[in-house]
Amino acid sequence: ATPISIILILFNVFYFVILFKNTFKKSDIQNDIILHLNKIDERKAITNFPLLKNSLLILCVTIIASFFSHLINLNLAIVYLLGAITLLFVSHDKPDKIYAQIDWRIIFFLIGLNVLAGTLEENGLIEIASSKLLNLTKGSINLLSFTILGVSTFSSSFFDNIPIIALAIPVIKNISHHLGSSITVLWWALALGANIGANGTLIGTASNLIVADIAEKNKQPIPFWYFIKVAFPLVILNLIISSIYIYLRYLI
Repeated sequence: ATPISIILILFNVFYFVILFKNTFKKSDIQNDIILHLNKIDERKAITNFPLLKNSLLILCVTIIASFFSHLINLNLAIVYLLGAITLLFVSHDKPDKIYAQIDWRIIFFLIGLNVLAGTLEENGLIEIASSKLLNLTKGSINLLSFTILGVSTFSSSFFDNIPIIALAIPVIKNISHHLGSSITVLWWALALGANIGANGTLIGTASNLIVADIAEKNKQPIPFWYFIKVAFPLVILNLIISSIYIYLRYLI
């Protein structure tokens, strides 16, 4: 994944530099902002160093535990929840104060999307989707790869990419079962498509929503359609680059 990741990062940086070239030019306002930032003492922004150290320790332990959760048959959600509860106790802050700072809108939005994904799976969508894909592509690995890449890209733009991936994994497993083997290229097509497509709209991934929320709180709102206008052409270009990469890397 490293080669294509580097290629896309460099391309995306180039895209934004060209698109916002006038913004990157220094102005009096930007100079004032730079002077203001230079006066900020980062060390004074951290008022509780012991809590910072404990938080970093808990974060590291939680991440490490997530890698070994399957060995102790523990759900990832439980691992992260235990980390959050531990941090809550260590901080010694009142729970009400912490709960008030949580963006519940994003949490319930993601819960709703995952419930929708689970409902579709329980209603037999997985088997139907697998059969349709196989019939449509006639079992061709090339067609399957590009179909999965395209579908995962566009669907991840308008739904959160996590439930899309959760839905697609059993579909690809089912296809592999029908074909009699595990097809590596299909997994890479899903991974690339879901990650590329998530950047297409504000609702494509949780990080987009968080950034938009922070921007709005700082009186710099990012309109939904403006985000699409800027980001969606980049998604299409990334999709073209990824298609070429998959073809050259796996299908020749």
